[in-house]
Amino acid sequence: RGDPEWERGDPEWEAPKRAKTTSPERQVPTWAADGGAMAAQAGVPEVETRLPVLCSHGVATGRLSWPVLAAVSATNPARLCGLYPRKGAIQIGSDADLVLWDPSVEWTVTAAAFHQQIGSTQHEGLHLQGAPILTMLRGRVAF
Repeated sequence: RGDPEWERGDPEWEAPKRAKTTSPERQVPTWAADGGAMAAQAGVPEVETRLPVLCSHGVATGRLSWPVLAAVSATNPARLCGLYPRKGAIQIGSDADLVLWDPSVEWTVTAAAFHQQIGSTQHEGLHLQGAPILTMLRGRVAF
């Protein structure tokens, strides 16, 4: 990645650094157009590959431990946004936003398989290891 914190193995948090698209259905309309920016399609492109990439290129390679992955993907962002400990923690009173992860699953990224309709992905064809097998939002199974 080239980021110093990744080289040291201690990134504080991880988030998509770019959300640029050339896909017509994801273009933000001009301010003069009906709806303005509020008409743009919601979501962050590539959000479905974020954890699998971190696991494949972080945990599986030994560059990140599972506790550091939890910190960079949940705890630290929740703190930065002022949502901790309601979010980013597993404890009594927290929202129970959880992912049950199977590190043995191997798969190849294809945009066609995404739940988001992004049309293309910079990770097309990338082989990854690990996938969510259960996702909970506020204590209820979401996926």
